[in-house]
Amino acid sequence: MEILTYSVPFFFLFMAIEVAYDRKYKKGFYRFNDAVNNLSMGIIQQVCGLFLNIILLIVFVGILNHYSIQQLFGAPAIPETWWTYILAFFLVDFLYYWYHRKSHEMNFLWASHIVHHQSEEYNLAVALRQGTFQVFFTFFFFLPMPFLGFSVQLFLTTYLIGVVYQFWIHTRTIGKLPFWFEFIFNTPSHHRVHHGKNIKYLDKNHGAVFIIWDRIFGSFQEEEEEPVYGITTGMKSWNPVWLNFTAYIQLFKNSWKTKHWRDKIRVFYKPPGWRPADLGPKLKPKAVSRETQEKYDPVYPTSVGWYIFVQLLPLLLGFQWIKDFGEQQATFFQMGIIVFFYVLSLTNFGGLFDQRKWAWWSETSRIMTLGICGSWILYSLSLPLFWIVGLALFVVVSLQWILQFRK
Repeated sequence: MEILTYSVPFFFLFMAIEVAYDRKYKKGFYRFNDAVNNLSMGIIQQVCGLFLNIILLIVFVGILNHYSIQQLFGAPAIPETWWTYILAFFLVDFLYYWYHRKSHEMNFLWASHIVHHQSEEYNLAVALRQGTFQVFFTFFFFLPMPFLGFSVQLFLTTYLIGVVYQFWIHTRTIGKLPFWFEFIFNTPSHHRVHHGKNIKYLDKNHGAVFIIWDRIFGSFQEEEEEPVYGITTGMKSWNPVWLNFTAYIQLFKNSWKTKHWRDKIRVFYKPPGWRPADLGPKLKPKAVSRETQEKYDPVYPTSVGWYIFVQLLPLLLGFQWIKDFGEQQATFFQMGIIVFFYVLSLTNFGGLFDQRKWAWWSETSRIMTLGICGSWILYSLSLPLFWIVGLALFVVVSLQWILQFRK
């Protein structure tokens, strides 16, 4: 897991460089509300992972220790050598291709993966935008690894290298690379196609590190004109919780409304856009162009943007410490409190961007609770008085700011 931990500072460094490039040359690659929403999705996915990753790791180890071919048939153990790491790397990438492809072809998988495609921009921040529940479905596609006897070390190392690799391909600042590289590896050009909602770009280029799987299995598409980014149904909110659940809600609504029992099940495994006949025709994608695209971008006061920026900074700065604390020391109850606080904070930010009335009251309650509970926690940890005073000042200024732009 240290591969990902050590990579995070570089993620933010390269994002800062891309933002500076975007501002200098006025490319329009970034919008503040969109970038915050991308980070919110990534943070929620990670803090919820404090629970989910433990469960999945227990399952992985259980299969490895009791149901692998070594345990069932006495096959020789797979050593941790350079060639087994290479073998595991190719196998993980191959399995990921099929998960990724099927997540665009089956509704219940798409409902968890759609989060990654919701942004109508394309930049390095989009790489951090991940669905909270996606890890469950990805995990099932990786079950051959413990059955074949690949250790946790082999699997996690090769899997996380692939995760880190996919960060740099989420950018518009890099054009096409040399032919030999474009032919073998996934690149920004190939992945821009994957995020496009142009009809010819839909459901193409599913590879993680290697693009050869798409070439072999017929899902490859070369980048021609620059794609129009986002999902065919468009963005309708900045609320990260709603965006994680909206596709599931629609699936269950369709399943409830249809009269045919067979269709109540089919709605979950049919391709995205499919609907039972009694609910109307299939939703077909429309032709789009960058010139006519209308992005979801409700107007919000400048003071709201600055407030969210100031509030987001301590959440980002404390995230790694909280993640380490959650994985090593925290009880499940403490982890639950951490997850709730982060989800509430980021949901409020989305509500403020959307200019929802409930967000003002929810954010006021959050700040007041932070002041009361935070002061008690700092006092119980016997930290110097200036930490408590600093927190009190932060809360007072935050409340004053909220009251100011509430008017």
